[in-house]
Amino acid sequence: MRRGFTLIEILVAVAVLVVVVLVCGQVFQAASAVTRTSNASGDVLQEAWGIEQQIRADLARISPDGALVIHSVEVPNDYNQRKWDQTGARPPLINPGLSNEAVVRCDQLLFFMDGFQPTKPYGSTLVMEGGEPRVIGGAAAVTYGHGLQFSSELSAYSIDTPSNDEVNDSLHGELPMQFRGHDVDLDDHRDDYNLARVAPFHRSNVLGQWGGQMDAVYSKYGFHGGSLSELYNQTEPAGGASDIRGDQPEARRWILTRQALAMADDDSNPPDASNKQIYLSNAFSIESLFPADPRRVNGSQAGFVRESPVHDMGRVDVMAMNLGDVRKSLLHTRDETYPDNMARRSWFADDAIDGTHGVLEDNTTLPGGSGDPERGTQRYLLKTLLGWPRVERTPPGPARYDQALTNSILGSACSSFIVEWTWDDNVGETRTWKVNEPANPASRRTKVTWQGFRYDPAEASPNDLPHAGTMLEPDASGSMQTRLRQKGDLFWFGLSDKQDVAEDDDGWDRGVVSFAQFADAYPASTDVWDTPEGVLPEALKSAIAAPSLVHPNAIDEEAAGFPGEPREYWALFGPNRRWPLMRTLDVASGNADPDQQNSGSDGLLDPDPSYTPWPSALRISMVLHDSETNLEHGKLVQFIVELPKERLQ
Repeated sequence: MRRGFTLIEILVAVAVLVVVVLVCGQVFQAASAVTRTSNASGDVLQEAWGIEQQIRADLARISPDGALVIHSVEVPNDYNQRKWDQTGARPPLINPGLSNEAVVRCDQLLFFMDGFQPTKPYGSTLVMEGGEPRVIGGAAAVTYGHGLQFSSELSAYSIDTPSNDEVNDSLHGELPMQFRGHDVDLDDHRDDYNLARVAPFHRSNVLGQWGGQMDAVYSKYGFHGGSLSELYNQTEPAGGASDIRGDQPEARRWILTRQALAMADDDSNPPDASNKQIYLSNAFSIESLFPADPRRVNGSQAGFVRESPVHDMGRVDVMAMNLGDVRKSLLHTRDETYPDNMARRSWFADDAIDGTHGVLEDNTTLPGGSGDPERGTQRYLLKTLLGWPRVERTPPGPARYDQALTNSILGSACSSFIVEWTWDDNVGETRTWKVNEPANPASRRTKVTWQGFRYDPAEASPNDLPHAGTMLEPDASGSMQTRLRQKGDLFWFGLSDKQDVAEDDDGWDRGVVSFAQFADAYPASTDVWDTPEGVLPEALKSAIAAPSLVHPNAIDEEAAGFPGEPREYWALFGPNRRWPLMRTLDVASGNADPDQQNSGSDGLLDPDPSYTPWPSALRISMVLHDSETNLEHGKLVQFIVELPKERLQ
């Protein structure tokens, strides 16, 4: 007798089949997720390798004649929610992959680079509408950091035909077509440098110093009304509707940028000359790297001449300013009305012990609020160089000016960028001799030594300096863990760690402090040792101490911020990286007599407060993501770049 399947057997078989299908589906999904994660990790590591190689290559060409600036910003992840004015949709977290209590970092690094730097072949010129040949600069100003994205709010560039009045008034009788487009009025935001800078975490529907609506302008590159001085003509959009939202994407979609501005200037014309805006009749350029140019304009005018920071708009990558102009601008100050009256520009507000440092210009034209004693100093001018430039993932239009917005992209998704620095042991150590011993020949004058930077991890204690005794390093699984500092570990300086890092917090305990905190915990040795043999024995040196001749306020400064506000940190290293002591001719008091200097009759030259020895190495930490956000928390990448000693000696 033939037997069939019972209903129960069929149901059991179907159930088993369903279970098998579900298990296979889960296995397939798990395998797909692993594959996606693996592919994402590979893509991120490949991009990280490219970023690291670019940074290493640039720093290998760092110019000893320039300056180096580190700007660090730490913002609470829920900052926009704290600043929400209860209108419109509730702002999201800056990085949805982190907790509310986490912090997000968007640091910046600026330095100058020797060697030829080509520009990109984009834009339109007076003779060619399709583009221009490359322009080569003899050096470059390089900035690393996040970029600003505005594609959804700002209109693309388009060709604009000049009006009949413009043509008739033209010096040439005929004008070429011009490109006209929409840009953020970043010059307006630089006016409120300390209050309203546009940051990568900007949200327009929040109140506070980092938020709000943004003014926008239409920009034209070309002649306007026959005037050679209006090549960057900017006007508000028709009807005065110049405000844009400008909301930035969440941090896992932030773009890491490398903006390299070729420095090209081959004449002695004043900064406001028309050929400073069209370099060699080929490329549109910025006239000055400084938004307020401190150079002399003509025989009767000097001071801070305001320039539109068009390089922040992301469309220009050449400037009519060479590295020598930058040094002159930083080191020399001129009376605005009488430009022949010059003085040494002070490094910072308290840098005036010899009576020759100061700021002669009218500093009210500088970006920033009034009443700041730092305004017009070298350090202040270096701060004005940094702003987050515009960059776009895809060009908003077909014009080459729009395509230029993609040229500075270095990383496609970078939610955190951190720059920290350190010194080698003995940096800042100085050996010289007393200069007020006329009875002795030079060969018999007393040799003296000032101690340099000293660190001995065995002597450092977390009790003396919070977090200075700990280090962050990956364990076997790749997760970052803290450990006690060991012999041979460097001290890293930068924006200090949070003082209350909890175990379940997303904040990093990186063992980082500011140099000012380090100098306060481990003060410099004020003793000057007689060293007849010319070298101070190691036994006489402190185990851990700040350099004796580095002013504690000369290197860095940290703005702690109010609870819930962004924290900022600046580390600035200027032109004086080698000369810790005042030269005799630099001393005004005592008629240049070393015996009458401010230090008294000890025969020692006075310390120069502008002495800022440059870092021995930089530590770069980044959190990179894939385009599909398969790596929810991203991948932490960290590497150390030693600055080339042979270039900085």
